[in-house]
Amino acid sequence: TETTYVYTQGMRNTKIRWLALFLACMLNFGEYFCFDNPQALQDAIQDKFNIDNTSFNLLYTGYAVPNVILPFCGGLLIDKIGVRVGCFIFITVTIFGQLIVSLAALSLNFPLIVVGRVIFGIGGDSILVVQAAFIAKWFVRKELSLAMAIALGLSSLGSSLNSIISPIINDWSGTLFAPLFFGCILCMFSWICALILNFLDKKADKEDGLDIRVTQESGSVSLKDFKALKSIFFIILIQILFLDGSFYGFMDNLNSLMIARFGFQATSAGKFISIVYLFSSILAPIFGAIVDRHGKRITIMLVAIAFFIFGHLFVAYLDDTDDRINYWIIAGLLTVGLFYAIYSAVMWPSIALVVEENVLGSAYGIITSAANFMIGVVP
Repeated sequence: TETTYVYTQGMRNTKIRWLALFLACMLNFGEYFCFDNPQALQDAIQDKFNIDNTSFNLLYTGYAVPNVILPFCGGLLIDKIGVRVGCFIFITVTIFGQLIVSLAALSLNFPLIVVGRVIFGIGGDSILVVQAAFIAKWFVRKELSLAMAIALGLSSLGSSLNSIISPIINDWSGTLFAPLFFGCILCMFSWICALILNFLDKKADKEDGLDIRVTQESGSVSLKDFKALKSIFFIILIQILFLDGSFYGFMDNLNSLMIARFGFQATSAGKFISIVYLFSSILAPIFGAIVDRHGKRITIMLVAIAFFIFGHLFVAYLDDTDDRINYWIIAGLLTVGLFYAIYSAVMWPSIALVVEENVLGSAYGIITSAANFMIGVVP
């Protein structure tokens, strides 16, 4: 099947594209919040269920395991049925999974929580594939790095909100159900944003921005399309594999680390962890604009990796202070946040630049599946 895209001066070349970008950012806002629920509530979860770190990390492994395969399948599904239908399917699955997690916490059933995280994961990272496909569609010829950086930055605010709000809700309510169900509500908000975005996208396709001509029977991706993937795509794949594993392995256990080594309480640790995502959210659009204007993606990414290594080593060798808060950790968090800002602006947008549009969903699915394999192993 070959699909020809003919771009005209329509909605995607007006300011409406920025509204579409905001809505795309919100597609996985709830998913980002819920994904890091365990990190923000780590002490409460371990105390409530009397589990060690190995059992606790099942909450992340359970999420990651289905995503070793499913984002690739989700990418194929998107290429087959369209990004709009796939969007609703994946967000609905995350709502259902997070609802199971919430109810299992209310009944103090830890195995069922893990099951809920698996179901949540079935839809979770496939939303990232949908988001990337939407943005590549609306910003196909300009400002792609800026748009992708804004998307990853704003989406990650869900993680920041979780780090701040979830411990507060837990302390106020005295139950794990309340912060977990709040995450379910945010996933419903993402579903509403998907509804509005789908309306805009359908209107742009039909009337203004995109005339789609299908030259053969629509709906399949051939093996020849994957054989056409360039070597640079697989280099990007390997980089994302190790960088995602290192970043999320660090972030997923940071709450417990700050409490055990640097004198933080659960609530204060969550607030400081949000520095990483807040800092990256501010800087990512700046770096995205720089990359769109000047290029130099490889050089900028090498500098970012150097900052990342420094941040890891800084936190690893920082003195333990059980009797007081060690505020020097902020320097390490800012350094990691700087890395994530550059990573968001450079790596993820690069995929759309090196693959053909008819396999874009599948390409993002391959990348996401590989990254989740590493995330499932590292914690």
